[in-house]
Amino acid sequence: MAAQLWAGIEALFDVTYEISFRLPLLAALLLEKRGPICRDRRLAIHELYKQRSKAVHGGKISEEDLKEHVSNTRQLLAQLLSKIVTRGGLPTSDEFTDLTVMP
Repeated sequence: MAAQLWAGIEALFDVTYEISFRLPLLAALLLEKRGPICRDRRLAIHELYKQRSKAVHGGKISEEDLKEHVSNTRQLLAQLLSKIVTRGGLPTSDEFTDLTVMP
């Protein structure tokens, strides 16, 4: 289940390289305005992604931790989809660039 949820998140952003860095950054920028809250959100999503990698690549993860991971990932995907619907679509590549580098 975790792998399928992450496949959905990854498909939203079409990230093909530096996934563990870029995906959390783009997701956080979509959900939050730049600043401390966005930074904290990026760190939380990055931690989720590290757990995903551990689970998908055969690392040891307890059943309880896996359930929590699936719940948190499901919540993240729902938030991302809700934001996309509310704003009428994903930001373009140029809009993401602006979100990243403009004040």
